[in-house]
Amino acid sequence: MPLQTLSSESPDSTQRLHLLMQLLQTLDNGLILLDENYNVQLWNSFMENHSGIPISDARDRNLFELFPDLPRSWLTRKIDSVFKLQSRAFCTWEEHPRLFDFKSTRPLTGHSDKMYQNVTLIPLHGLNNTVSQVCLLIYDVTEIATRKKELEAANDTLKLVSRTDKLTDVFNRGFWEECLEQEFLRCKRSQRPASLIMFDIDHFKTFNDTHGHQAGDEVLRVVGRLLKRFRRSTDTAGRYGGEEFG
Repeated sequence: MPLQTLSSESPDSTQRLHLLMQLLQTLDNGLILLDENYNVQLWNSFMENHSGIPISDARDRNLFELFPDLPRSWLTRKIDSVFKLQSRAFCTWEEHPRLFDFKSTRPLTGHSDKMYQNVTLIPLHGLNNTVSQVCLLIYDVTEIATRKKELEAANDTLKLVSRTDKLTDVFNRGFWEECLEQEFLRCKRSQRPASLIMFDIDHFKTFNDTHGHQAGDEVLRVVGRLLKRFRRSTDTAGRYGGEEFG
């Protein structure tokens, strides 16, 4: 039932209003009601606990005075669009990881000392059927965000491992050939020249037979380190096979 329809004239309505306010205060999400001037009309316990600003101090205060670090121009556009279009708007943690600079409630297990948030902006209609307030719902999605970032980091690591020659730590033949093909197509399209350099290590088989495979592996590692050290950032260095590099 909308707040505007609850009347204090009957005990039943008063009881419903009391229960509704209890519910809003005990939500596991942040809840802020703003008027058209961005002044706070409702501020629940979640916001009080995480911001350190008591409900009595927040009411009728401008949101941007309470949180000077908010992206004001961006957020006011969001809020104004909800008032004007009378439709919901959303802000995900990928867009703004932390709209409100709150600490994480699980810094040890969540692997983040800050709270990642999703925010939903909801238009609220008054008795005249016009939008009189906008409700901001702030969701703590720290666990979801950190797990996704950990998964992305793990995938990046796996991708790098799949592209890298284990012995020399330069790109392996498969990925190097992919880069070569892409570079060839780019040069063909742009009509600009590029250089391809391939080399091997002289007398490597004799060195291996004389000093052993462990010594030969160390030579390959040294060549790999030298390639990574002296190549330009735009160059692609890889091991083609055996003692052959490009």
